Amino acid sequence: MTIDPAGLPEDSTAPRGYAALQFDPAAYMHFVEDDDLTEEQAVELLRAIWSIVVSFVDLGYGLDPVHQVVGHFAKEVAALEGDSSGVLRLREEFANIANELAAASRDDAVARSDS
Repeated sequence: MTIDPAGLPEDSTAPRGYAALQFDPAAYMHFVEDDDLTEEQAVELLRAIWSIVVSFVDLGYGLDPVHQVVGHFAKEVAALEGDSSGVLRLREEFANIANELAAASRDDAVARSDS
């Protein structure tokens, strides 16, 4: 797997070309100026809220790690489903045969206990 300059796998389905969001506490300081907070506390609060907002934005645009991994492996999963159909069919047939043998064995045990 190769990684592009944005840090995403080359075949990732995550959108590209979005500018990085920059945190500027001065732009949001007016929201907390009436609160009884020191400047350091206000910046820390705004930074925490910023982090939460950016996380939701990342989720909305599919930039979070879960979307990247799911998008990256979707092709592999689809290929495996096609390749695995024979194995899954054989597993189902084996389970049916095992169930039939178990039922026959129970029936045989019941017949012997009745005699």
